[in-house]
Amino acid sequence: GILSAEANIAQTSERGKNVEGTINDEMALGEGQLLTTLQGMEAAGITIKYDKELGFNEIPIFDDAGEQTGTELIEQKNEDIVGGPNNPKIEGYVHVSQLSKEFQVGLDKKSNSAFSFANVRTSLMGNGIKNKSGFQSLADIDVKTPQGAKDAAIIVGQVIDQISVYRGELGSFQKNTLESNLISLKIAEENITQAESTLRDSDMAAEMSNLTKDQIMLQASTAMIAQANQVPKTVLGL
Repeated sequence: GILSAEANIAQTSERGKNVEGTINDEMALGEGQLLTTLQGMEAAGITIKYDKELGFNEIPIFDDAGEQTGTELIEQKNEDIVGGPNNPKIEGYVHVSQLSKEFQVGLDKKSNSAFSFANVRTSLMGNGIKNKSGFQSLADIDVKTPQGAKDAAIIVGQVIDQISVYRGELGSFQKNTLESNLISLKIAEENITQAESTLRDSDMAAEMSNLTKDQIMLQASTAMIAQANQVPKTVLGL
């Protein structure tokens, strides 16, 4: 473009650059001053705005005797603000937390497993996808123009891929966590049922043993009484 700071004087402007960088050591998309994490990354949904402006650093000037005689203004470089790869300057931190759903997968309340369900609102799907129509999400797509239809198809394709990833994660949790633990619980239930049956059989055997003992004692007592009753009859007979 052409800039004009004074009348009748034209100056060619320098083309701006998109901000570049990573978030959480993961690839991020830079557009102007905005740096956005890509869908599918751990920090997906975070957008950082780079609003620093280059200024000047005051460098002291010393004479031969080591006395400061003044200062010199040196224009800053990007490295002076953000640092370099080996010596980055940290201005702050972003703490991300996600509310997961807890599922009890064991015999007690301590046997839990957490799963985070993805937010699939249209305003949150298809973010950070570069397109000429300026669509920021699936909720913004408009197919009234050829370019809009083309960009909408790109976003819809990306959203389908995202949904496929979410479905895969949900299916994996269902199969590897819920179903496997359900099988373990069923086996535990069968073992408990068998143990209960064994205990019942043991109790029944003990009761039968006691009953047999009581019957023997009763029969022995009856025989002794019958024998005792026979003695007076013998005496009377004599």
